[in-house]
Amino acid sequence: MTTSPTNAPVSGGRSDALRALANELAAFPPETSATADALTFCDMTTGPAGERVTMPERLAEIARRYGDDHLVVRCLRQARDHLDGAVGRTAARLRAAGLAELSADVGHSSPF
Repeated sequence: MTTSPTNAPVSGGRSDALRALANELAAFPPETSATADALTFCDMTTGPAGERVTMPERLAEIARRYGDDHLVVRCLRQARDHLDGAVGRTAARLRAAGLAELSADVGHSSPF
């Protein structure tokens, strides 16, 4: 799909571009492993300088950095249920492995 400067800023142009990207990504099956969950957990609980943060803090930081209307922020909002699930499952796995201190205060159920 080609998006010209005349239709890129228009919501229809953005929607067309997002649909085209979704079609391209559909060729790759979603990863649903414990490893994928753990990577999401690490991304959602680590700040830009490597500090430990809660998921709501991380999402707020990303929104401040990119702006509320940026594609990255909109996609994260759409993926919120998936992110919550991955963070929650990983926190549960850490607790089951006796690593409760690593799973404490991840804040995966707070609004974004």
